[in-house]
Amino acid sequence: MTVMRHVLGNIVKKAVILFVLAGWFIVTLYPVIWMILTSLRTNADVITQPWGLPKTLMWQNYPLALEKAPLWRYFLNSVVVSTASVTLILLVASMAAYVFARLSFRWRNPLFYLTLLGLSIPPHIALVPLFLVNLRLGIADSYFALIGPNAAFGVPFGILIIRS
Repeated sequence: MTVMRHVLGNIVKKAVILFVLAGWFIVTLYPVIWMILTSLRTNADVITQPWGLPKTLMWQNYPLALEKAPLWRYFLNSVVVSTASVTLILLVASMAAYVFARLSFRWRNPLFYLTLLGLSIPPHIALVPLFLVNLRLGIADSYFALIGPNAAFGVPFGILIIRS
């Protein structure tokens, strides 16, 4: 009887896990499917039937989007900012992590914890002040206005990961 209960318990447990994972899969996948289907519809179709299926698949929407918006330029901007930010973070964080991990000095732990305090500051809090500083420096519409804050907010996490 106990073996039967154990086997039945395992089956129920696996069924519950499978049911939860299937629900999570549907909830996660539905917005992606809806986005793809919406991208293949006309504007009038989206407005009149927002939740309906497309009447005809408008594959020409994709080349039209590439024509109207400079998506390749946006992609290049993302690559430049990401690459520069990660390079700067790795450069600074690796040197700081080496100091915190290998060298012994009086204020090592307090300085490390002070650095980790930077993780508790959400970057969104600094958006308006950073924008004002970038305006005053004249770099508001440049890569530097993005790379600097990205690197500054990424360094504490980089130090934490590299040191440990």
